[in-house]
Amino acid sequence: MGLTVTEETILTAAAAACDYILDTFGPGARVFNIANPSIDELLSGRAILTDDKCEDCDAVLAAGLAHGCATPFRLQIALRLLMRGAGPV
Repeated sequence: MGLTVTEETILTAAAAACDYILDTFGPGARVFNIANPSIDELLSGRAILTDDKCEDCDAVLAAGLAHGCATPFRLQIALRLLMRGAGPV
């Protein structure tokens, strides 16, 4: 097509979801990720990634549940966090 693009000009769904979390819940938001491992990398140093159903959580991020992040055990944790008030993303 003849288009020249740089990596910085491409917005993926994962990047948009991370931006939404940070815009909505602020830097340091507590996030439970059942989307995919790239989310952890995108939020590293910008949000707190939680893996425990007992921790407070601002948002549960879910997408394309075919990745290893969406085990039945982690889905149960996500449901508990949502029932306790975490926002779905």
